[in-house]
Amino acid sequence: PTPGHDLTLTVDIELQRIVQRAVRGHPSAAVVVVEVETGRILAIVSKPSFDPNAMTGGLTQEEWIELRDNPLLPQFNRTLMGTYSPGSTFKLITALAALEEGMISPSDQLYCGGYHELGRRAFRCSQTHGDVDLRLAIIQSCNVFFYRLAERPGMMEAISRYASHFGFGEETGLGMNEQAGRVDSRDQHPEYHTGHALN
Repeated sequence: PTPGHDLTLTVDIELQRIVQRAVRGHPSAAVVVVEVETGRILAIVSKPSFDPNAMTGGLTQEEWIELRDNPLLPQFNRTLMGTYSPGSTFKLITALAALEEGMISPSDQLYCGGYHELGRRAFRCSQTHGDVDLRLAIIQSCNVFFYRLAERPGMMEAISRYASHFGFGEETGLGMNEQAGRVDSRDQHPEYHTGHALN
């Protein structure tokens, strides 16, 4: 055999151990810690997992069945193949889209009463924030501010466009067999309702 090329990882072993300890009590989890300035992955954990060394010698039929039939899917790498909603971090994309498209100014205020009703559904907030402007809405992570913003005409299209500009829905290019996500858009809903934008 001839040696292959050296592989230099960006994983911080101490941080990796901290993350592994943090998920120890959970049956399944996905954690990726990324250095914002460079995009380097400092820690990455998908749980449950399996020991790939066990594959080199060949698994017994029982071992393979146990791995294959495990309801927690240890062969599914949640960090590379799972697609997840971005949560409150996406509020920045919504804010940017609204500002760039002139749908809101930084000083505009919207009222948060702790929830926002649309049809028969109440979209909840973490608390009642009262009147908040864009800056406070971001600082306090006010859901209602962004629900009310999302229901404005043209906002769904703006959110989709700006999310795509920032690479949402695309593979990161890590070359690790990852799955691309998707950016929701009005075009994907033949029977579009305002609730799609709020979600």
